[in-house]
Amino acid sequence: MSDIESEIAHLYSWIRGVACRISCDVMDGEDLAHDTIIKALLNASRFHAGRDLKPWLMAIMANTYKSKMRHVAKIPF
Repeated sequence: MSDIESEIAHLYSWIRGVACRISCDVMDGEDLAHDTIIKALLNASRFHAGRDLKPWLMAIMANTYKSKMRHVAKIPF
């Protein structure tokens, strides 16, 4: 396990908690947390070592949530 993977694993409960608060739903929060972790791991090479991981994860999470909400808004009821 690389350093960033272990840091993300250590921050899992924080990621999940923030995601649940953003989405206002536990199930959607779980999905958002999962998507955030997947995107962070896929883009780990873009993270600069020595910087704080939380703001980077928050940016990924916020952008993922915004994209999802834009998609949901386009779906007619």
